[in-house]
Amino acid sequence: MSLATLRKNSMIGGDFSPGDLVEFNAPNGGRYAGVLKEIGETAALFDFNHPLVGQPLTFEVKIIGIL
Repeated sequence: MSLATLRKNSMIGGDFSPGDLVEFNAPNGGRYAGVLKEIGETAALFDFNHPLVGQPLTFEVKIIGIL
């Protein structure tokens, strides 16, 4: 994304650093967030994946009924 777009649409102002979680306004009025991975002179690279992507998950469940 261009730095102009970043500054126009992000929820926080000022300087950005790799690793920052930045919130944006969504077109539908909601908000979404991404982690800043790289920032250059004219553009920034974000990761919008969930933090647990690629991690093994184990769930413990209890069946409370069968329909």
